[in-house]
Formats: sequence, C-alpha cells, structure tokens
Amino acid sequence: MDILRLPSRNGLPPQWALLSIPMGQHASMAGIISRVMGLSAVAVPSFILARRVVATISTYLTRQLWALVQQHLMSSISYTGPNALTTGFRHWADKQGFIEMSTHLFASLGRSPPSEEIITRANGLIDCSESRHFVQYDLAPGTHRFLHSWHYIEIDVTREPESNRGYGKDRWNYVLRCFGRNTTPLKEILSQCILKGSKHKNRGVEIYRPNSSYNWWTPVKELSPRPLDTVILPDKIKKDVVNRINTFFHPDTKKQYAKKGIPYRLGFLFDGPPGTGKTSLSLALPGEFGSDELYSITIADPKMTDTKLSDLFSMIGDRAFILLEDIDVAGLVKRKAVKSGVKVEDTDEDDEGDEVDQKVEPSSGVTLSGLLNVLDGAYAKEGSVVIMTTNDKDALDRALIRAGRVDHTIKFRLASTAQIRDMFVAMYEGDEGFTSDSADAFAANFMDYKISPAELQGFMRDRMKQPTAAMDDIVQWWSEKKAENAKAVKDTQKTKLKSDEKNSTSRWGWMTWFRV
Repeated sequence: MDILRLPSRNGLPPQWALLSIPMGQHASMAGIISRVMGLSAVAVPSFILARRVVATISTYLTRQLWALVQQHLMSSISYTGPNALTTGFRHWADKQGFIEMSTHLFASLGRSPPSEEIITRANGLIDCSESRHFVQYDLAPGTHRFLHSWHYIEIDVTREPESNRGYGKDRWNYVLRCFGRNTTPLKEILSQCILKGSKHKNRGVEIYRPNSSYNWWTPVKELSPRPLDTVILPDKIKKDVVNRINTFFHPDTKKQYAKKGIPYRLGFLFDGPPGTGKTSLSLALPGEFGSDELYSITIADPKMTDTKLSDLFSMIGDRAFILLEDIDVAGLVKRKAVKSGVKVEDTDEDDEGDEVDQKVEPSSGVTLSGLLNVLDGAYAKEGSVVIMTTNDKDALDRALIRAGRVDHTIKFRLASTAQIRDMFVAMYEGDEGFTSDSADAFAANFMDYKISPAELQGFMRDRMKQPTAAMDDIVQWWSEKKAENAKAVKDTQKTKLKSDEKNSTSRWGWMTWFRV
C-alpha cells in the first residue's frame, strides 16, 4: 500500500496535488494561475516547469556572459586584509556614502575609546561605562556596484572567519573592477584608502601573529607608539642596535651586499636574564624607523611546522622586523654527536654532517633544521631584521647562533646604579618631592647588576607619583626581595640536585641488580 501517494484532484497528477490546496475560500493555486494565464488546470504544471527551466537557463547564460565581460572588458585589482588598506577602505567607503546607500551590510562589534574626562561612580571608583560597545558596518560579502567619478566600480567581497583561535581577526578578500583596460581609477581609490587609513591610525606598532591554520599573518594587537628614550637601557646598547639597523636599511648597503654576493639579512640575538629590557627594545625599534608592523612567532608552539614557518617567512615584506622570543625554551636543545656509542656535545659550528640524538625530542613542531633554513637557508627572508631573544645563550645550539644567522649578540644585564637612577628620574621627575639628590640616594641603595629593571619598575609603579614613599619603602622592600631571591635560588638548586640524583640512580641501577 502506497501511504505517501496523494489523491488526484482537479485533473492534476498526484505529484502536483499541492497546487490544489485552497487559497482562501473560493480558489486554489492552480485555479488562480489558470485564470490569469488562460490555461487549463492540467497545463499549469507544465507551464511552471517550463518557466523554471527558462529562468535557470537565462540565469546561467547571464552569469557566463557577465564573467566574459569581467574577463575581457574590465580591469581588476585584488587585495586581502585585515591591514591598513582594508581599514582605510572602510573609512573611505563610509565617507563616500556607499555604506549608507548599500542594502547589504556586515555588522561587527567595536568599542569606543575611553574618555579622558575623569568620571566616578557612586562608590567612588572610576566609571568604565564610557568605553562602550558600538556597532560598525562594512560592506557585506557579495558584489557591490557604485559610481565614483563617473566610473562604474564593482567590488567583490568575501570573508574567511577565524573561528578556531582565541586571537586574531577575520580574513577579508576584495576584488575591485572597472570598465576598460586601465586600472588608474582603481589605483586612485586605493591611494585614497591608504590616506584615510593613516588618518585613523595612531601610528603605533601592529603586532602580527600566524592565524589558526598557520598559513597567514593576522593583526592581534596594536601598541601605542613608544619612544626609544622611554626604554631605560645603557645608551651604548641602544645606539649600537639603532646604528646597525640604520646602516642595514641604507640603499647603498643593499647594493654592496649584492655586489659582494653577501645575503642581505641582519640578525640579532638579545641575550640576558628575564626582565632586562629585551622585549621592550624589540617593540620600540620598529616605531623608531617609521615601521608600524612587527611579526612575532612562537617557535615553541607544537602546531607550528617547518613548512608552515617557511611559508610565513615568505609572506613578509622588505624592511620588516621579525621577533622570535625565548628560543631557549622552544625545545631546540643542543644536539649530540654520536661517536662510538657515547654521546658528547657537538662542538662543530657547522651544522652539516652532524647526527642528531633521536632520544632528545623537541617540544616544538619546528625542528632545528627548519629554523636554520628560514634564517639563512633557501627559505631565508632577505631585507628584514630578525631579533631572537633568549634567557640562556649557552642552552642554544652553536649552529643556531653562528655568524650569518646571528650577526650581532647584544648582552643585556641586570640594572646598574646609573640605570636605576635613570629609571627613578623617568618615573618621578616633575612630581612633588622629587629632587636630583633623591634620585642619587635611591640608586645608592643598590649595587650594580643585582636587580632586574622589571622588578624595580614594578616597585615604582605601585608608588606612582609618590617619590617620597618610594624612598621610604625601598630599604625594607629590597631586603625582602633579596631574601626571596635567595630562597628561590636555593629551591632551584635543590630541585636540580634531586633530578640529577634520580637520573644517576636510573642510569646505574642495573649494576646493583647485577651484583645481587
């Protein structure tokens, strides 16, 4: 029994029975179509089917014809964001009124900057409600058409959402088209977009990181401009780094490198204890040279591979700053040369021909060989500055830091008394109770190279605009800090000793079993 078969009504086949559904009190859908078109009820399904076929064919032919027009009669420019160009395009399109006129928009959530006016709540605390969310609109994915300076402009917008990560932004692809074989109208639009983007940007440093698929760079944070003078380091270090980079970026340097067959690259290794200013200097350098981009990669990420790393490096433009932080904790430990069954430390600076101890597995998906390739191998990026930071240079493989991969090693030390004085002046100059003598007296509480600038900055930050309180509290705070640091060193030594004893027992335990 066919329980799904509908009964035939009004002479219609069962598959068209829906046309017999009453539309109001007196007519069905088939009846309405029959009266309007002058057709019999039986001919209605054929009419609907024919109309659908004609519509489908005409749509297909129209799309194919328009594709031929785009290919042969129009010029186009494509670009991908997010970047300064996509930001500028949003402001430019809004200024031209295209976003207001468009009937297809994409809404996203923005946040207004906090007001500089001090507003307090009833409980006396700062009111943060002034920094409210707002809705910002962009052209929605699809095709948009408009006239600009009497030119027909067509824009195709596609969006690739970033849904598998905790940071980053969606990737947007744009294709601009105009009639003719001349892209000048499109170039003028993009030039205006860049100007609009620069006006809405505070010229800070944009931090770029790999996206969730590790196949594209995406901006994750914009840092406010930081003058190099605010990085409290010995002037010798700052001048040395700045002068070397300035010489490297000079056009004559590139010509000399090419003439002499030298790879046009510059690599720094910032070596020193935690909190000594390695990252601070790295973040301030791009702004010093007018660059607003810094590419940061975490080598220790287990999802990063050699292939993805080389692909990411290939996308970076000239005169770029690349930061590889804490490479000593990335799992790229010193290799071991295997000789006569005994593992000894590799002392050969050349990394070719060495056998790697397979028992030492890196915690990162990036191998030492893969990192070496992007630094000075076939996939190395020329014209850029690579900055690597480490807390322990001795833990690094010598092949990683040899000349050609690391051109200059900059040693960062704990704060000197002169540096401590400069930090006190930078923090409290102009505040009530500050004098030059108080800065000298504050620095006199320390010996050279006994405290990190980060620890000292934390102490002074807790006493912002209170130089007198800083002077009163420093003696007790420093005494407690020294005791805390001594305990931490002692605990570390105990942990290391226990680990060594455990390894020794596991290595020679078989001899005890053999004697028994």
